[in-house]
Amino acid sequence: MATKKPIKNNKIKTLPRKNAHQMRAKNTVDSILKATTHILEKFGPDKINTNLIAEIAGVSIGSLYQYFPSKDSIINLLINQFIEYLKKRIDEILTKQKYGNIDDLIEAIVKLIFENFKSNNKIQQLVFQNLFSLKQFEKVKELDTYTLKLIDKMIEPFHDQLRLENKELSLFLIYHSVRSLPLAISLHGRNNNEQEMAKKEIIYLVKRYMMK
Repeated sequence: MATKKPIKNNKIKTLPRKNAHQMRAKNTVDSILKATTHILEKFGPDKINTNLIAEIAGVSIGSLYQYFPSKDSIINLLINQFIEYLKKRIDEILTKQKYGNIDDLIEAIVKLIFENFKSNNKIQQLVFQNLFSLKQFEKVKELDTYTLKLIDKMIEPFHDQLRLENKELSLFLIYHSVRSLPLAISLHGRNNNEQEMAKKEIIYLVKRYMMK
């Protein structure tokens, strides 16, 4: 009688190797992104190049190109991750907190927009100062649309206290006015105290504009 060969459990044998490969790939990508962020923060966007990224990440240039075809593809992923982070932050602040009155809600909305677009974050600067060259315009528009829809939803319970004849246009004007202010403050070199004063002033102006 022929001896039966033991049945090999290929799934058990190969699964750890597959997971290990996936973990190595994730670690490599994370190292490349961290290295790019380090270069951006320490030297600025002009110094970003694949050779320096690979050197700081501790990977070969060949390994880097296995995951990213170019420097721009690395930057695009960084920006995409940052925009997703902003969307989560917007959702947490606007939908997961309770606002009992329109005053508090308007203040939270203005502070959120203002803080999200402050230029003290290097990746943030990369997004908004190189918007068209990095082909991120559609992503930023998506973020704008997402934020405006949430704001519209959040102010709806207080509609009888607002004087917005054309709500869509009014919210568009408010959002983009507040959004542009942090960049203007940064470009003109205003200090931190003036930034805080500007935030209070814009909250006051928005309340006067929106409320009856």
